[in-house]
Amino acid sequence: MRRLASFGIVLGLAMAPSRVRAFTRTASGDGGTCLFWGPRTVHYRLNATGVSSMSFGALQAAVDRGFAAWTGWRCSDFTYVDDGTTRETQVGYNRVLVSQPALALDATNTHLVVFRERPCSEVVPAGDDCQALANDDCDNKYDCWDDSADLSGDTLAYTLVTSERSSGRIVDADVAFDASDFQFKDLASGACDDGVDPASCADVQNAMAHEAGHFLGLGHSTDRHATMFGQVLTAGEVSKRNLARDDVNGLCAIYPAGLPPVRCAPVPERDVEAEGCGCGAGSAAAPGWVLLLPLGLLAKRRRLQ
Repeated sequence: MRRLASFGIVLGLAMAPSRVRAFTRTASGDGGTCLFWGPRTVHYRLNATGVSSMSFGALQAAVDRGFAAWTGWRCSDFTYVDDGTTRETQVGYNRVLVSQPALALDATNTHLVVFRERPCSEVVPAGDDCQALANDDCDNKYDCWDDSADLSGDTLAYTLVTSERSSGRIVDADVAFDASDFQFKDLASGACDDGVDPASCADVQNAMAHEAGHFLGLGHSTDRHATMFGQVLTAGEVSKRNLARDDVNGLCAIYPAGLPPVRCAPVPERDVEAEGCGCGAGSAAAPGWVLLLPLGLLAKRRRLQ
């Protein structure tokens, strides 16, 4: 996966919570511009490979329910829509990740959910050009989990968001799950296989609901009961499947029903349009773009980024 530092940009920042709220919004490094989607209907696709620990139908249903937790609230008209499956595996906006032409050329910006069952350390040949700092996208080239970046082995998943730098408008978001170290199941109706360490067992819907909150522009909440709280509180946790009032407040603070998305910072008069931006292999981020990797769900041995 291409490191943020290779683009000369910063990690997504969460705004400090005020006294009257626990939720936070993810913001860019350019003056704290908050992220938001322009359309109120955001489409996503699940990679057709699925994951070996679940039937594809059960997996898709769990992913759909995770996204659906954020849909249908009276105070907001924001909606997630399942657009079916895709063979796409590229995590990241295709006009930024250009170091592997076979991956990037003519690739659509699918808002992707993908489960990666192979660690990159086991499948990437020694000396492959994807390992060069200028490329650094072996996980996309080989559809593997970048265990070189996850040295502690406790990252369940991460969400990668690309936005316009000055406005904060999101243009792409993707979620990758670490199915090489964790077994994903529907823990409300079943359990992980015998012999699986409970610390390596995770509920898909619980994790997906949290990542779907990052997907729409939320950071972590300080409310321990919130879906966007930054820790797994119990083994086999499923409580994050259901939004807390703080999560709903965050959703509606960004996307109030019938009103434009709420912005945290003024848009400069000469905003950079997406159509005018591009990036070559190994170059710095184009002026109009910023990649954001929101902080994720943290735990002693498990976390979602």
